[in-house]
Amino acid sequence: MPHASTDQLLSRTVEFEALVLEGGEVDPEGLDGRVRRAAALAFLIDEGAIQGVAGLKEPSAGYRAKVAKGSQESVPADR
Repeated sequence: MPHASTDQLLSRTVEFEALVLEGGEVDPEGLDGRVRRAAALAFLIDEGAIQGVAGLKEPSAGYRAKVAKGSQESVPADR
């Protein structure tokens, strides 16, 4: 599979954010920054059209602490 150009990646990032917001499950505040900090973004493309998206987060330390507290599990701060 050929590599995407920077312009293509930026265009797809805008599409990614729009589809995520369309799903209604993500807080739009700060989404742009979270997408840019993501470890990976995945696109399911069929016949040139995006059919699905997923992102692998790099959560902030504060978010990790909040989730760990809510789950009552120990979560290393450095991961």
